[in-house]
Amino acid sequence: MPSSDPEIVRIARRVKWWEPAEETLSDRDDFLCRVMNFGTWDDIVYVDQKYGENAFRRALSRCRAGVMEAALGAAKALYPQFNPAVSLKALAYFDDLPKLPAEIRRSLTKAVAAVRQIPEVPKQSQSLVPG
Repeated sequence: MPSSDPEIVRIARRVKWWEPAEETLSDRDDFLCRVMNFGTWDDIVYVDQKYGENAFRRALSRCRAGVMEAALGAAKALYPQFNPAVSLKALAYFDDLPKLPAEIRRSLTKAVAAVRQIPEVPKQSQSLVPG
């Protein structure tokens, strides 16, 4: 599908840099979960235009354990003052999003509740920008 799109390939390389983009894109749900965790706002908007909201909803319900923890660990490595607990609280606070569907609220709440430990991730770079 969008794997021939150069922008999708670029995003795939960034959100899962340790494997070829073709491999990353072969598991759509995992790719979309990683875009939600590691992508920029522009990445999310672009990918949403290509895959659609329903694909994101499906992916959210199927995100593998550990993806969120890895994202929080990476943020902590790059920004030592970063507090993962604040991000977790924000993901489970919905009062400012009254139209957020119950299914997504449940998925986010479940994902937050599943976080047990934020891993220490070695700092690979001084920047989030690849190479």
